[in-house]
Amino acid sequence: MSIRHASRGALLALALFALAPTAGALEPFGARHPALSPDGSQLAFSWQGDLWVAPRVGGPARQLTDHVAYDAQPRWSPDGREIAFTSDRYGNADLFVVPAAGGVPERLTVHSDHDELYDWSPDGRTLYFGSSRESREFLLYAVPRAGGRPVRVIQDQAWAARLSPDGQWIAYVRGATEWWRRGYRGPASRDLWLRPTAGGASLQLIDWPGDDDLPHWSGDGRALFFQSEREDGVKNLWRQDLAVSAAGLGAAGAPVQISRLADDMGFLSVSRDGRWAAFESEGRLWVLPTAGGTPVSPAIDCPADDKANAVTRRLMAEGATEFAFGPGETQLAFVVEGELYAGLVREGELKDCVRLTETVAREKDLAWLDEKTLLFVSDREGGDDI
Repeated sequence: MSIRHASRGALLALALFALAPTAGALEPFGARHPALSPDGSQLAFSWQGDLWVAPRVGGPARQLTDHVAYDAQPRWSPDGREIAFTSDRYGNADLFVVPAAGGVPERLTVHSDHDELYDWSPDGRTLYFGSSRESREFLLYAVPRAGGRPVRVIQDQAWAARLSPDGQWIAYVRGATEWWRRGYRGPASRDLWLRPTAGGASLQLIDWPGDDDLPHWSGDGRALFFQSEREDGVKNLWRQDLAVSAAGLGAAGAPVQISRLADDMGFLSVSRDGRWAAFESEGRLWVLPTAGGTPVSPAIDCPADDKANAVTRRLMAEGATEFAFGPGETQLAFVVEGELYAGLVREGELKDCVRLTETVAREKDLAWLDEKTLLFVSDREGGDDI
């Protein structure tokens, strides 16, 4: 069928936008920052601005923090008794620590700049984080768990730092591209680097023109897991084996691809024993054995009320830029302010509308493939794609 465009003011509708259930156990859709416990049995994550903990295999989640601020980036202590995280409770992201069983969070850093939590030292005495508090570059700092003044660890740019199991090495990322950018190839790419914890020269682990990101050590310290889009343009889980040479610790052979996802993974986490990986993809949390296999999205239930209104009513007399009827003209899709909506046509009125997209991109050129499938064009990846 052809696409019919509506001029401004041509569409009059009473729209009913259903967002979510109002109470009960909710699926944590949109959860981010998964963090596996040291033995991989528990999964901490950030959802609706609070921290939650659930079994890796799924089941009821328990709420660890409850605050109007945004709590994120959970990191388990090596003994599994505490969880460090970042929160903007005081206007900027600082480091906090809370008992894994629940309790009152303790603030560790106090600064007007943003702090980004990376890792604990293997002995649990130190936390490592990134900050631009002293430079335009994001530098690596260490702060005692007992409290104290942060100390700069690496003088150059360092992201996503992780300590080796024996505490002798730091794996980290250098590069000027944003972590969310796709398909970049060039000198500013995000690369994996190694540096002795005690000090010394840094070594680039892999020389590749694209982005490698979020390194995690294997349980025995003989390999690094990381996410990369090197094979097919999709961010997947990879493993780089390591070997000791006269120059220090370095790569042994070529990287090995572990997962083959159709959509990007993000916020990679690997358990301290190196057996399990967790990540976010398509708005859901996933877990995967690092030895390989099929990713599984655990069925997690969060006993919480939705923080958004369940239903929003809007009377719109203008603003729809285009619309398209479905087969039989019983359905109508339309675009308002660049977002895609659809509803049912009953007795000449539009009923039961739902919002189908919520992005910063512009959606346009609607066409129904059948009564259950709607095609549209979006520039969410930088260009116009179907």
